[in-house]
Amino acid sequence: MRTLYARMAQLPPQLRMFMEDCPPELAAKRDRINCRQIVTRNVLALAAGVTRTACWHLAPEIPGCRDRLNMMGFLFGKLALLDYDGTGLTRRHPPADTFALLAACLDGTSHVRRIDVGGRPDLYAFEVSRAGRGPLQVLWAAGDVFTGEDGPGVPVDWPWPHPTVHGLDAFGSRVPSNGTAAPCASAPRSHRCSSPPARRQYPGPEEMPGASGDAGERGRMGNQREAAGHACGSGG
Repeated sequence: MRTLYARMAQLPPQLRMFMEDCPPELAAKRDRINCRQIVTRNVLALAAGVTRTACWHLAPEIPGCRDRLNMMGFLFGKLALLDYDGTGLTRRHPPADTFALLAACLDGTSHVRRIDVGGRPDLYAFEVSRAGRGPLQVLWAAGDVFTGEDGPGVPVDWPWPHPTVHGLDAFGSRVPSNGTAAPCASAPRSHRCSSPPARRQYPGPEEMPGASGDAGERGRMGNQREAAGHACGSGG
């Protein structure tokens, strides 16, 4: 660990972002990656038949503990959801807001099913069935975890049988979508969803839109790439 810190300036950013005193822009990127992977990994696990997940780790065990030479801290310390403010465990890191948003969106989930998207092997799409609530759909496109957010967003045309559409990304921000009129009353609408800027302010839990839905509504919450946040959804 001492050797790593002695060579910190020469290390690749994918490693430096887990180290103490890394540049603020790398710390922010690490948080965005963590937010996206909280969504993707939980949804993949639920679609594979897992019925309960937990996010580790929640917070440091004691306040004020910072040991840059500790191997466990190096591996996992920067992924904590919470931190101490003095002696109170009240400081939320951005991934804590994503975890709370995901938990709210998945509340009442009975089944998660992957949707076959045919000629789009890069696209991951899932339908979430929730007791007493409308289904939720989660979409993202495969991309490089570290550099994917630096590229342009990937538009997605998606059939949608409802009159309105609402989308959230993994950070709780609204995703723009454009609906096109259906050719006939019985045909589903098609919506094109475009990726928002990857860097944005993280909302607090009281500001999170779309964290709950009424029965009969449908929504999608997720991220457009593993490295570029995006989601589309609908609500009545």
